[in-house]
Amino acid sequence: MASPGPAYSNAGGKRRYLAALSGTQRIRAAISEPAAPICSKGPGAEVGLAIALAASATKAQTDDLIGLLDRSDRGESRLLVLRPIKRLGGHRGLEVLQRVESDPVLGAEASHLLKRLRARKR
Repeated sequence: MASPGPAYSNAGGKRRYLAALSGTQRIRAAISEPAAPICSKGPGAEVGLAIALAASATKAQTDDLIGLLDRSDRGESRLLVLRPIKRLGGHRGLEVLQRVESDPVLGAEASHLLKRLRARKR
C-alpha cells in the first residue's frame, strides 16, 4: 500500500506530518515552533538546531533564515544564520545585515560581516 505522503491528518497528528518532512524542513519547524515533537528541550538544543539549519540552508530558504532574525525569543542562536544570509541572500542579504546592525544581539556580528565584505571590495 502506498504511503499517504506528507499530508496532515488527525490520525497521526503533527507527529505524522513532521515525519514526512525533509531534514531541513524538520529543523526549520523545530526552530519556528518550539513545542514541535521533534524539538529537543535539552541545553544547547536551540543552538544545535540553528547550526544545522545554517549549515544546510540553500538559496531557496533565504526567506526563512531572514524570518528567524525577527524572532527575538530565539536570542543569540539567531547569530548563526547571519553568515548564510550573507552568503545566499545576495543584495537582499546585505540589506538585511545593514538593517540588523543596530540590533543589540545581532549588531556586532552583522557589522563584522559587513566590514569584511567592504574590505574585500577595496
